[in-house]
Amino acid sequence: MVNRGSATRFRAERTGEDPVTARQGVHRHGLGLDECTPAQHSLRTLLGQHLFNGGDKSALPYRSMVHVLTSYTLLMSPRYDRLVVITDAAPNVVGYLVPNGQARRPGPSSFIPGLRLEQVTGAHHADGPDYHLIHLPTGARMIVTEQTRTHFENRPSHGSRCPFGYEWWTSDVPVTAEEHDQVMDLVPPPAGVAAIVNALVVRMRARDPHHRWAMGNWWNDPLQRPGRPCDFHESSRRLMPGGRHWLLEWCGYPYASDVAAMLCEPRFGLPGAEVTPGSGHFTITLGGDALRVRNRHME
Repeated sequence: MVNRGSATRFRAERTGEDPVTARQGVHRHGLGLDECTPAQHSLRTLLGQHLFNGGDKSALPYRSMVHVLTSYTLLMSPRYDRLVVITDAAPNVVGYLVPNGQARRPGPSSFIPGLRLEQVTGAHHADGPDYHLIHLPTGARMIVTEQTRTHFENRPSHGSRCPFGYEWWTSDVPVTAEEHDQVMDLVPPPAGVAAIVNALVVRMRARDPHHRWAMGNWWNDPLQRPGRPCDFHESSRRLMPGGRHWLLEWCGYPYASDVAAMLCEPRFGLPGAEVTPGSGHFTITLGGDALRVRNRHME
């Protein structure tokens, strides 16, 4: 059993969560960043495959715009049975996760296949309403909110119309044939790679309190280190399948060395992960599976 108070402070210092919010995610055996239900694990892997593929280098078998989400402020607050996403633009973020009236039009998709709006609560909150999402194939849940101290109501309080005049698909809209085909065309990562990808998803905004590394939402360098271009960013990324040895490469932030340092950080990193430096890359190994991480321009 962990000391809940100590674990809360340790987690909040690195994730950027409000301590009240961080405490809600602390697990009895750890920080609660990687402990989750099988359904949550599957949803986070699917989310990671879309966040880490984008631009002309994407390895997805279809065009997707979900990776654009990283240009928003995304503070992930993982819980055992749900993923809470804290942002300053909740309706915009939902618009990149849930299909709407434009979903059947030709062009890139801007949604996670099978994700639906289940209900909206807290319309009276000063921070705006909370958007409760459900992934129909797995039953896994997400909440997108602008609350920094999360407290969610159970009763619906708002409609499902998005600000651009298109209806977000709600949980009564079944998975379409297109969504089914998209998921079937994806190559599922092996268990170790999936765990590494999930760890990166829930730590997207993490930073070391001693200023040794920072993820910067995969968009910038919050540490603004001397001699490094703090405003350079590019959204081209690809998570490339390769049996038990996958590749994650990107342009812009974060630095591959920061990713490696974070994943092997004592207590905060991914338990069991081992990091091996290479020429211009790092290899993260877990359970015999490996993910090579490489920043194409910065290192």
